[in-house]
Amino acid sequence: MKEIYYLYDKMINNIQKKQDFSLMAPMHTILAGIKALFCHISYEGIKTMRECCGGAGFHKYSGISLMMSGASPFVTLEGDSVVMNLQTARALLKNGR
Repeated sequence: MKEIYYLYDKMINNIQKKQDFSLMAPMHTILAGIKALFCHISYEGIKTMRECCGGAGFHKYSGISLMMSGASPFVTLEGDSVVMNLQTARALLKNGR
């Protein structure tokens, strides 16, 4: 994560001091991939936790259903699952040429 912060700081400094936007595309690729990955991991983790609890995982008082309803929209809202993964894949393939 330190490398991402370093890259972000370097990108911001380049934009502010030199009007250089060359690091914006790599930063977008990294952040799009991380966003898609973390949304998927959090959703799958909560789903697994609910399944491990059996019927109690669906009960309102467990709080898991509230977490599930909070995490599940982020997998599909804003196109996280599809658009973010496609943007990352497209950028990786483009840079791999």
